[in-house]
This record gives sequence, C-alpha cells and structure tokens, in this order.
Amino acid sequence: MKKWLLIFLVVGFSGLEVNAQQLPEHSPSRDDTFIMVEQMPKFPGGQEAMFDYIKINLIYPNFVNEERAEGKVLVSFVIDKKGKVVDVKAKNHINSKLEKEAVRVVKSMPNWEAGVQDGKPVNVQMMLPINFKAN
Repeated sequence: MKKWLLIFLVVGFSGLEVNAQQLPEHSPSRDDTFIMVEQMPKFPGGQEAMFDYIKINLIYPNFVNEERAEGKVLVSFVIDKKGKVVDVKAKNHINSKLEKEAVRVVKSMPNWEAGVQDGKPVNVQMMLPINFKAN
C-alpha cells in the first residue's frame, strides 16, 4: 500500500512580501472584499494550528491509491467581517475528487479572527494551495 504525503503552502500567511501598490485595494470579484488589509485574518491558534487542522481533517479519497492522483489544489475563499469562511472555490482543475476534498476541508474550518482595515472588520479574499503528493 502506497503512503501519501500532504504538502501545503499558505500564500499570504508567511514569507510573502507584497508591495501594496502592486495589488488593487479591493478584490475584483466583490467591491466590499479586500485582498490586502492592515491586519490580515487569523486562524484560531495561528498558522501552525491551521496546518494541524488541515492535516487532521483532510480525508484522502479512496481512489487516490488506485489512480495515483496528485497535484496542487488552489482554494480561494473569503473570511467575512464576522470571521466566517465563505465563497470557497477550487481555482484550478487537476482532479475533481481532490478539489472537492480540499474545498470541503476549507469550508469546515472554524471561524477566524476577521481582517481589519481602517479599524473596521472587512471581508478578505484568501488563497490556500493544498498539494496532494505521492510519498
């Protein structure tokens, strides 16, 4: 039986330096949704807690061993003004079953601490790549 390794990278959480002038202030999909704010949303317990949450809650579909399906699923979602995870979508198409599982896990996340702009909670667009890779 093959073992599978989950590798994920969080864009916008660490190690990413972005010049605010390079990004539009608002997301093109929603006028009231930002992509970069003064205080970005935070998963309860921080980034490591989010990694642990994904590791614990991600269920590899049964077909994975048979089909050797692997690849990176880029999940887009919004943390709304109340910290809820909404508008969850897979942005690339590698394998519909892997995409469905990645979206399911992100949708199941607990409420986050909302992002803040000008002292007010705001909707913030986030991206989370989840990489399914054979070990």
